[in-house]
Amino acid sequence: MSLALSRKQASKLARRGAKARAAHTGCHVCAVRHPSRASLMEAARANGTLDPSSTLDPNDPLETLVARKRRREASATALARANAARSSTASDAARDEENAPRDAIRRIRGVVAYNGARFHGFQRAANNGWIMPTVQTALETALSRAYDLLKPQETLVGYHCKTPSEVFDTIGPNNGLPPPVVVTGASRTDTGVNAAGQVFHFEAPASADPDGDLSPILARCNEELNAQEIQMLRLEPVPKGEYFDSSRSSVGKRYCYTVYDGRDDPVAAEQVHHRFSCLYTEGYRKHHQDKLIRLDSDAMDRAAAAIASQTRNFRLFTRSTNRGGRSNLERKLHRARVLRTRSLEPMVVDFDTRHDPAGDFVHFVVEGSGFLYLMVRCLATALIKVGKSEVTVEQLLEQGFSPPDEEEVIRQRLHYSPAPPEGLTLAALFYAQPGVFGDTMHRPEV
Repeated sequence: MSLALSRKQASKLARRGAKARAAHTGCHVCAVRHPSRASLMEAARANGTLDPSSTLDPNDPLETLVARKRRREASATALARANAARSSTASDAARDEENAPRDAIRRIRGVVAYNGARFHGFQRAANNGWIMPTVQTALETALSRAYDLLKPQETLVGYHCKTPSEVFDTIGPNNGLPPPVVVTGASRTDTGVNAAGQVFHFEAPASADPDGDLSPILARCNEELNAQEIQMLRLEPVPKGEYFDSSRSSVGKRYCYTVYDGRDDPVAAEQVHHRFSCLYTEGYRKHHQDKLIRLDSDAMDRAAAAIASQTRNFRLFTRSTNRGGRSNLERKLHRARVLRTRSLEPMVVDFDTRHDPAGDFVHFVVEGSGFLYLMVRCLATALIKVGKSEVTVEQLLEQGFSPPDEEEVIRQRLHYSPAPPEGLTLAALFYAQPGVFGDTMHRPEV
């Protein structure tokens, strides 16, 4: 009998170890100790929002199923409460706008860049009612404090209850509060994904800055956000009479996926950015120099250009639920390229960046009107296979975009898994309105 672990078993043990460490030292993503379900139930019971008799025997399989059902219901209830608080805030703002002068409330749009390695994605999220650290909650906290709508000791992260926890400092009366300022982002980036040009909007009282100068608000926000590796780049009021929604008004996006394939370790200054994934681990580079393969970036560039030439079916480049449940999986990329640079400067790599064949950072830049979930990261995996000569450009075009039925896809494992999230950066968003952040999207000739 072999004692060697399979890759699936090793991955399962690693996840268990990560959860065990997180219970004592904090989450591996946000470095905050996430309270257990039992701790949240105890806090809810002390707060009077949970039935004191709701105890379960974890050794009883039937009660375990009941516990799972109750946990799902509790999570759904917490999410409904958060949405209700958000809707109430929006309703109050709309009502005040009707009864007050038209310029009492105005919409403000902005651009933000962030390192996604320490956040659970962009969008506000709850785990059993405990609000997790996300980019949206960080922005809402900073803006609410900048407008003096949130006290310094109050925070949007955590679980709100009257009685503070003696164990978890994120459970108490000052935690998990509804956001006074509600932020809406243009794109919901996943955990670990970065952004260089994420666009957002929010409603704010016009009386806070009657002359329209938002520089004091911007400065106050960055004082708090910079410590979290978030940089608010720009704030500007939406002109009167103009409709702007950061998500609905967007007509396109640009992504950049960066991978490092050098033989030496990246310099410390570049490691801090966390804006790339490594083709090889530090230990592998140290002990297996003779096995290191440099990616064929020219072949990758040819494949990227060919993929972007026409409308294609990207069924193999998204998650399985999308492959089976969505009828329209066709997309057309406006343009795509692969290039190399010697460093991560400039921070934003685009279609005007000069290609340096001697560089160790390989960038996959893509632009389009719409993308499927995980589509860019799955495309990055496919292009890396081309760069390793595991798949030719012709094979990728033939096999990747003419997929058979789903059973055959699963049996032969024809789909592409997503590349690590830390290499992906949301580079820019595009809008049809002239003058919105001064960036225009390339549209190919039809």
